[in-house]
Amino acid sequence: MNQEIVGSIISKANKKPVPMPISSTQILQKIKYNDALEPHQKTALYLTYLTGARATEAISIKASDFQTQDNQIIVLVKTQKKRRGEPYRYLPLRSSNHAEQEMLVNITRHTNTLIAVEQDNTALIPYCRSTLWNWARRVDITTKAINQRARKIIDDYPFKMYPHYLRHCRASHLVNNYGFDAFALQQYMGWSDIEMAKIYVSLDWKRGSKLLMELSQPPYSSTQQ
Repeated sequence: MNQEIVGSIISKANKKPVPMPISSTQILQKIKYNDALEPHQKTALYLTYLTGARATEAISIKASDFQTQDNQIIVLVKTQKKRRGEPYRYLPLRSSNHAEQEMLVNITRHTNTLIAVEQDNTALIPYCRSTLWNWARRVDITTKAINQRARKIIDDYPFKMYPHYLRHCRASHLVNNYGFDAFALQQYMGWSDIEMAKIYVSLDWKRGSKLLMELSQPPYSSTQQ
């Protein structure tokens, strides 16, 4: 693994260690079995992970933004970034393993509940960005990390989850589990510059850590997006 590239994911002004992504199964377990989280809070974190959305984007997603096309759930996400590419992104909520499927079922159930009571224009996460961050901070994570100063691997690095870490994990999983190339990843994540997508495509997280991606099905082609 190229540790110089890993370190470049985080701003140079931020000297904190860079945590490596954990698998979707680990994400599900950390959230699902956390007694400090209410059911709707868990759904919010599942949605943030599966869409790979920024926190400000996740809190703006409504039940009416979901649609089904060819047995595939598509969600409309409004890009919230000053230097943004496309103003809207239509994201297929794919699931390559049991953990992602369970998250998707949870989100779908919550969405259908809002539609049933005619609240389809209500946000799935009717709270502010800081509230979503506080929910995520209730989840303790232990993984490997890159010490950005020394460029060394830190084993069993403990930290509190944050929404952007879920986005970081999703971007890594889309490359490793679904075969996304840089262009497909850029479109999915809503980056205006393709260089960030190239960083994730350049990384080989599978060989870099034993804690990563547990595949249960063959990867999807990026052309299916």
